[in-house]
Amino acid sequence: KYKYDRYNNLIESRLFKSNRIAVFSTYLHQFDDNGNWIYRKETREVHVNILTAGLDRNDMVTERIIEYY
Repeated sequence: KYKYDRYNNLIESRLFKSNRIAVFSTYLHQFDDNGNWIYRKETREVHVNILTAGLDRNDMVTERIIEYY
């Protein structure tokens, strides 16, 4: 399940395994002058159980470079 802001940017997600929540993530964005996100930080909350043993528990950062012409 996903939740988006009014500009259609992902702000929340829930990952389920066997009908149980496994990972709850929130997202923080930084935008360039054109309104495109160039930095996104995902903060993860992993619900520990036997189904989530191999999941990465670290926060993730995504940076992207957009060239305009």
